[in-house]
Amino acid sequence: MKFQTTIHNRNHLIKQLIGRVQHLFGGARSRGMELLVINYHGTQLKFISEFKKQIRYFKNQYAFLNPHQLDAYFNGSLQSSKPWILLTFDDGILNNLHAATILYEENIKGIFFVIPDFIDMPVDQQKHFFLRNIRPVVLPEIDSLPEDFQAMNWDQLSSLLHAGHIIGAHTRTHTLETLKSTPENSFSEIVTGK
Repeated sequence: MKFQTTIHNRNHLIKQLIGRVQHLFGGARSRGMELLVINYHGTQLKFISEFKKQIRYFKNQYAFLNPHQLDAYFNGSLQSSKPWILLTFDDGILNNLHAATILYEENIKGIFFVIPDFIDMPVDQQKHFFLRNIRPVVLPEIDSLPEDFQAMNWDQLSSLLHAGHIIGAHTRTHTLETLKSTPENSFSEIVTGK
């Protein structure tokens, strides 16, 4: 991914550099025990053909890890001749349903991390919530449709759960700043969010 100052900050760059250094010098694992976690946020309709290409590439290079197999992966009882890959999706954005359709077609399971207060917000107020709490800087060439600013609803999430995906908490409001947070706020964001 190309570093763009309009959507990335110094922390993103540092995280990417640490990941690369850790990959180069980290503990050696056998090839079948490597795990790459790919995190998506929005999966906008205009980019869904690119998402399909990424999935095809991943299928050739990796073995998809079903999130229900995480315990088996970590205890070493899961083997593969290819490195493992796990897909996650942050924020519970409605346009992630496009990705879920492709995952269904390919029999791939992922983890969808959601923000309960975003989901519970009335639809006509979700864009404001999105801009205030999730992504204050939006590029219109990326996010432009209403579904790019809306949350999946509980019924849609229930369908994802029944299709074999995992639904996880991504804090209650997406405003947790750990260095500035009080214990009460952290509890509300993490525990109440779950």
